[in-house]
Amino acid sequence: MDVIRIKATKKTPEVVFDEAEMKFSMTGRCIPSNAATFFEPIIVLIKSINVQENSKLTCELKLEYINSSSSKWLIGVIKDLNVKHNNGSGIILNWYYEDDDSFDFGEVIKEVANFKVKRIESEDFDENFDDSDYLA
Repeated sequence: MDVIRIKATKKTPEVVFDEAEMKFSMTGRCIPSNAATFFEPIIVLIKSINVQENSKLTCELKLEYINSSSSKWLIGVIKDLNVKHNNGSGIILNWYYEDDDSFDFGEVIKEVANFKVKRIESEDFDENFDDSDYLA
């Protein structure tokens, strides 16, 4: 079974899909200069995942900061997961949040998703992250 991994950068999260575990994760900052270039391969990956009967795909999203263009693309990922769910695939999404803004975005995700979304408070985000370096 394959593991697909996109390494994290200063502006993009690590993305991992472990086929054996049926686990998809995004971890880190999500502030790419071009959200389309970053998210298009992820959407292709999501669409290609084949969730077997009696199996579930677990998605772990632990994004310490996400810019507005990335949030729109992430909603597109959720909508693609909706299609999988509507076609009979089991989907579980764990949204890790640290502050009110990320908690609130988890609520947006819950409203868009038609599968189980669990919000989990986390304090494991990078304490040294200064988003002012990236906001322009």
